[in-house]
Amino acid sequence: VPGHLYIASAPPAPCGHPDGFNDRIYDVDPVTGLWQIFTIIPNGLCGIISGLAFTPDGTRLRTANYWTSQILEIDGDGNVTAVLGPPQGIAGPDGNNGLAYDAAGDFFVANSAEILDFPAAGGTAIVFASPVLAPSSLAFAPNGDLYAGHIDGVTRFAPDGTGTPFAPFLGALVDVNQSGDAFILAASGLYRYPGGDPNMQMLLTPRGFLGTGDVSMALSPDEQSLYVANGGRLWSVDVGSGALTLLINSGTGWDDGMAVFVPEPGSLSVFFVVAVMLCRSRPPRSSSNGGGG
Repeated sequence: VPGHLYIASAPPAPCGHPDGFNDRIYDVDPVTGLWQIFTIIPNGLCGIISGLAFTPDGTRLRTANYWTSQILEIDGDGNVTAVLGPPQGIAGPDGNNGLAYDAAGDFFVANSAEILDFPAAGGTAIVFASPVLAPSSLAFAPNGDLYAGHIDGVTRFAPDGTGTPFAPFLGALVDVNQSGDAFILAASGLYRYPGGDPNMQMLLTPRGFLGTGDVSMALSPDEQSLYVANGGRLWSVDVGSGALTLLINSGTGWDDGMAVFVPEPGSLSVFFVVAVMLCRSRPPRSSSNGGGG
């Protein structure tokens, strides 16, 4: 659904373990506050998912499975398929924003100690950057540079894979808007870097509004706010003033990855027609408002 957030929730242990349960992805409307379970990862494919990214054509959603070293793909009906795995070089993919597509449609994965580039045309993955220890967040700038948050800080990589240290925050989350402003969520707070200039650090808000545990982050469709999910709560942070708004307190565990569905302008009419057809052919799915999906 255009404008909706899709947020991953992973158990503390793989499904099948006494302390685990099946991973799930929630469909969240930040405007109305309504939310529901979009899909539950089935047995055999679940096992601590993290990170979400829509394919460039907007028809499928991808997530990383740490335990099985796979990239899963989910269609609009919630059907789950493994599309990449160990034979293609996937090994311990992790990070709450560890998947990204570049402008050419290449698919980038935060692997256990490197960043992989899967060409849009297909074929063998390219090691884009290595070693990069425990990369957890990937975000492309309009000029093609790739920001990566990892265990040693935040690095900005040129399109040829050459890396330059950007900020010293360890394991931070990163996002970039169409103006090239970089946003970094670190242990001390949420920062904005206008134009991607590392010397122009602006503190939007201290991190005190967040609890412990995992966090995921994504820009709103109009890029005027940053959505931040943590401990089942969804916050909106104004990118200009840093003003905080608590949008939803769901009581669930969503916080392991987030993607906002923003279809290409030319495809909006197609999505509208498909939505009308689905509404006519299928019964409505139940929704929740703070009740667990």
